[in-house]
Amino acid sequence: MTDRLVLWGIVIGYMIFVFIKGVLKARKIGSTDDYLVAGRNVRWFLLFATMGATVIGGGYSIGAIGKTYEWGILMLLVSTGGYLHFIFSGLVVAPQFREAKLYTVAGYFGHRFGEGPRFLVLILSLLFSVFIVAAQMAAFGTVLAAIMPGLAGMQHALRWAILIAGCMVVIYSTAGGLLAVIHTDVYQFIVLMLGFIITLGFCIPDIAGSYNSETGKFVPSRFSAVDLVDPASMSEKLTERTDPLSDYIRSQLDEQGVPVDSLATTARPIVSALNGLLDDPNLYAPERFAHVTLTPQTQGLLEGEVSGRDLRRRNLSLLQDAYPREITRNRMIAPDFFKVEGGKGWLFLITTFLAFLLGETFAPGYATRYCVGRDIRETRLGIAGVGFFLALTFPVILFFIALYARIHFPDIEPQQALPMVVDQLHSPIIGGLMIGALLMAVMSSADSALNSATAIFVKDLFEHQLGWKDRGDGKMLRLARICTAALGGTAILVAVLWSDIIGLLLFTYHVWAPAIILPVVVGALTKKRSASLTRNILSTMLIATLMTLLYRAVLFLNTELGWFAISKPVRAFMDGFDPAVFGVGVSCIAFGILTLIDRLRGR
Repeated sequence: MTDRLVLWGIVIGYMIFVFIKGVLKARKIGSTDDYLVAGRNVRWFLLFATMGATVIGGGYSIGAIGKTYEWGILMLLVSTGGYLHFIFSGLVVAPQFREAKLYTVAGYFGHRFGEGPRFLVLILSLLFSVFIVAAQMAAFGTVLAAIMPGLAGMQHALRWAILIAGCMVVIYSTAGGLLAVIHTDVYQFIVLMLGFIITLGFCIPDIAGSYNSETGKFVPSRFSAVDLVDPASMSEKLTERTDPLSDYIRSQLDEQGVPVDSLATTARPIVSALNGLLDDPNLYAPERFAHVTLTPQTQGLLEGEVSGRDLRRRNLSLLQDAYPREITRNRMIAPDFFKVEGGKGWLFLITTFLAFLLGETFAPGYATRYCVGRDIRETRLGIAGVGFFLALTFPVILFFIALYARIHFPDIEPQQALPMVVDQLHSPIIGGLMIGALLMAVMSSADSALNSATAIFVKDLFEHQLGWKDRGDGKMLRLARICTAALGGTAILVAVLWSDIIGLLLFTYHVWAPAIILPVVVGALTKKRSASLTRNILSTMLIATLMTLLYRAVLFLNTELGWFAISKPVRAFMDGFDPAVFGVGVSCIAFGILTLIDRLRGR
């Protein structure tokens, strides 16, 4: 059995296992509360794991490593913002959701501020949840394409992948509701974290061994296109020189089925041929390298018998010495990679951090989990605990994996960084678990959003707005399952027919944060209730939403249509200032002005 069959056997077996575990939870569903909020009886570790699995979807795994590959330490710092809001939510906001026995964010707004804000949040929540489900369905295909680049252009294969994964999510979510989602999330979170930790354990020794403290550069274990300074000269020397080393290289390439006269004067074929020589234990012979001046680095690598990674580094260093004008001596990562602000400026650092911090704060899928803990203590431990854990560990893990990819694969697409590193593990078992966990992490984000969308329809629309009541006869539970299946089917259809939904997804983030964050914080930190507060909250939400839409419109008209003239300095500032951060700033200013006006009027 080939490694590829073993790998995909593990992936498929793992996904089937998780699917069956989710469907079997249907036997424990007896009421709408069981279905929507898992009976409000979830212990802290289950809450910890389901929050972790929900957060770490395709964006916070493959996407985050891709951005870290590009930005370096900057991404390590800003991505912590995506986890820190759970600490505040777990300690302050989630206990209030649990104490009031709420189901949704809109329910919190109704509980705290009244009907006007609740109705506006109902609309925003539905928009957010439905399209994030579709985005995660489409992301499944994107992750698969990143892991298997050969499928990237096979639209039919990707559509089938989206369809199969989407149906799995819809079936077990429809059968078992949030209870099924939470219990499948536990397996996904544990496997995902173990996979990343094992991958990190593979990368750290290699990174440490790659670093040359004397030169401040890394010694990779393979050639890349960026290492070849003069491909034409290299091709000429490999084909025409008659020294012992060139003769030997030609003979080895012929044995590998790579005739030297087939090498082009472009980098890729030559790099591929050179990499084929790195595992040759007989490359070095004193007489073969008699005409080559060996560097101290190479001389140190010649001591003793070597194999594996050390052999590849030795041969790479030998070839660098033999062709010093054609091949770069080692490889230096750009200094910006190790700068706190990544060479992009402090404004970019601050606003991007705030964008990560604010973008999904109090999102419907997270808010649902604020409501399901066994008690307030369990809720605090689960929500705040996962925020502390992920903020302290996950960005660091991703940074070192990205650094490994940057050392050994400096010329790949950033999205390929994690798949390339996993491929270097040379273990179909670990690779299968990692790929399966990544795919299931995306599905976890989808099933969480699907469950929260169902709760919004049932509790905020059907029960509260339309007045339909749960009479204990099972009709509302059946309605919840019908909603889950219908919403899931719609999301699958959107993802299959319209995979380019990132723009709309960003649109929902930019509308969500400005309208939601300040009111929730005000509601959590103050006890005041009044008609003026409700009016100010609703006005703030509308002002922040409209101003954010105007901000986006100005950028769109300037960039896409050229209708709105903006000077270059202003445009550069707006490009570095995320709309979500702008909108939250507007909401703070608007609420402050409205509150001041009330005080001046003596209200």
